[in-house]
Amino acid sequence: MPAPTRTAALVQLAQQAAADGATVVVATPAGPDRVAASLRRRGLDAQPADAWPSQPGIHVLLLDVAEGASLPGLLLLPIGPLLRTPATGGAAAASAALADADALRLGDLVMHEDHGVAHLSALRDVDGEERVALEFAEGAELLVPAWDLDRLWRLGGDRAPARLGGDAWQRRRAEVETEVQANARALAAAAAARVAARAPAIPPHPGTAALARRFPHPLTPCQRAAIEAAAADMDSGRPMDRLVCGDVGFGKTEVALRAAAQAALAGWQVLLAAPTTVLARQHLEGIQRRFAGTGIEVAGLIRGGATPEGRAARRTIASGAVRVVVGTHGLASEGVRFHKLGLAVIDEEQRFGDDDKRRLAGLAGTGGDRPHLLTMTATPIPRTLQGALVGLRDVSLLTTPPAHRQPTRTFVLPWNPVVVREALLREQRRGGQSFLVVPRISDLQAMQTELAELVPGLQVVPVHGRMRPKAQDAAMVGFGGGNGDVLLATDIIEAGLDIPRANLMVVMGADRFGLSQLHQLRGRVGRGARRGAAYFLTERGRRLAPSTLRRLRALETLSGLGDGAAVALADMEGRGAGDLFGGRQAGHVGVVGTGLYQHLLTQAAAALRGEPPPPPPPLVRAALAARIPDAAVPEANLRLHLLRRLARLPDAAALNDFAEELHDRFGPPDPPLQALLSLARLRVLCRTAGVAAADLGPQAAALTPAGPAGLDALAARLGAEARGGRAVLSWSERDPAAQVERLAAILEG
Repeated sequence: MPAPTRTAALVQLAQQAAADGATVVVATPAGPDRVAASLRRRGLDAQPADAWPSQPGIHVLLLDVAEGASLPGLLLLPIGPLLRTPATGGAAAASAALADADALRLGDLVMHEDHGVAHLSALRDVDGEERVALEFAEGAELLVPAWDLDRLWRLGGDRAPARLGGDAWQRRRAEVETEVQANARALAAAAAARVAARAPAIPPHPGTAALARRFPHPLTPCQRAAIEAAAADMDSGRPMDRLVCGDVGFGKTEVALRAAAQAALAGWQVLLAAPTTVLARQHLEGIQRRFAGTGIEVAGLIRGGATPEGRAARRTIASGAVRVVVGTHGLASEGVRFHKLGLAVIDEEQRFGDDDKRRLAGLAGTGGDRPHLLTMTATPIPRTLQGALVGLRDVSLLTTPPAHRQPTRTFVLPWNPVVVREALLREQRRGGQSFLVVPRISDLQAMQTELAELVPGLQVVPVHGRMRPKAQDAAMVGFGGGNGDVLLATDIIEAGLDIPRANLMVVMGADRFGLSQLHQLRGRVGRGARRGAAYFLTERGRRLAPSTLRRLRALETLSGLGDGAAVALADMEGRGAGDLFGGRQAGHVGVVGTGLYQHLLTQAAAALRGEPPPPPPPLVRAALAARIPDAAVPEANLRLHLLRRLARLPDAAALNDFAEELHDRFGPPDPPLQALLSLARLRVLCRTAGVAAADLGPQAAALTPAGPAGLDALAARLGAEARGGRAVLSWSERDPAAQVERLAAILEG
């Protein structure tokens, strides 16, 4: 359900319950006073409460609950849905994550839509207004006003600034726009093909809810929204292609299990493919345990497909006797046939090649039906992520962390044996286990020798991909059971290990790994009650390029719970996303940055639909000091972030929400901040009224229409005089703030 509709419905429910004499308790984990004030601005007569209330009315109580409840005379509501609902579907969800990852900071390399690459060097106060200083080649500087910050886009990688006023950027932009237009046409064709494609309609089965009630973990709002979206996809009659993106432990499997139950209970087969045998075996055991007693046959095709057991399993799969099949890449082989495949689930999709994913998604049963596809990952690969950004596939973001999970402390350091020794010994002393990961199998022996000298009292268990399968499984399962202090491995442990006692991850030669790989490795630790730590150590004796060091430092910044999507976006900035509809591995996304490329693609798609391009932001000139005061927001990067958000607000409703957020976070606005918000509101009204520019003074306001043909209509609508190509409103008003409010009232009327 869209967020505004759900929020409005809950507000109406609370109002009606209070009017009927019920006690309405709004539970918030922090700040009841501020929450009550925010709810009053939304039309609810809410008051903070120190204890459980006994009187009718709407009360805000310090209480952390995930779900609400309704009893006679009592309504309990968690605060989250009343204020906002996480984005969980489609390109909007991916774009929301992109917006967070695209936040600008002083010192960033940025792309200006009109002038090209520059360094964002400083915030400057110019006549009472905050402007952003951009530094171009040869020391040239451009001061960008706050209302024009929507034309700035963050860039990854390392790039030389453009020459201000030169034509090189305009030539390059023309090349990019040519590719974007071609991709927009291909995107439109792909969208039409997707709408026309058919898949089995699998409606929610009555037994799914009963089965889910036996499952042990309560659902978060994000999970519930993802489950509902997947159920609707499977019932639509069109092939589902949904990406469930969430960090390790955020409950992606819970979404997949309910989708699998919906298909299996309706008589369809389900396959679940995992990249490693350890992870596949964990899934197999978990599904068998969850589906016990339902009559749904669950089987694994994990190792040895050519063995007698493997051949027997293939026969039962082909006959339809097995309803849920769990395996690895081998499920994509030509020897596996399904009788009635309705759903394919791919876990850790970033570990599968494109060919394997296409084969798994294209498997069909004897009826020829294409299955629904559900993929899961914490860090989608660039091509998958770009497909989600442009709407080629649907997305559900899981952003609510597990209870008691703490962010993993992250350190990026040069190789230091003392740091490694102390970290490993500290973890062993507190009863925990550690991972130590090296980039290559050839590094294992030397590192094992070095560990024997550094930490001779610790038991080191080596594991890598060239070990015999049974020995590899035995080593990892044994370590999970407490056999060993340090698991010395390659990135084979990136997926499939869930060891609550493991709280330390040390990665040697971290500069040789991708950001998404490092984030996945970091997710292996801190999954129990204790906070984890990750040390990403650069290769000894190797001098890193500044861009490589900045790339690794991003992991220190993006170390919060649920930052996997942001890490994947940062990885895509550095590596490029490749062509959406071709074989090239580096497209023009790397030239202009993810944010600007997505913006240009959206505009090109709108042009194909015959929609006019959006007008530039109206220029409003008023003698008014408008800025975010340093006293209100001392941190310069936060002021920059807020100013850029303000420049991108699409309408009055979004502006009102933004103003409420500022009030909640920073208190009542000072006059300069109130002026900034008033000018932003006036620009929104000007855009709606078809005004390209407004000049305000003590004697009059002169409005320039967006097109010359609109002058007479604008003047007639506002009761103004058409003069010199502008609609002139005469008045006598010396206060600049009053001029802004007066013109806003005229445009609103």
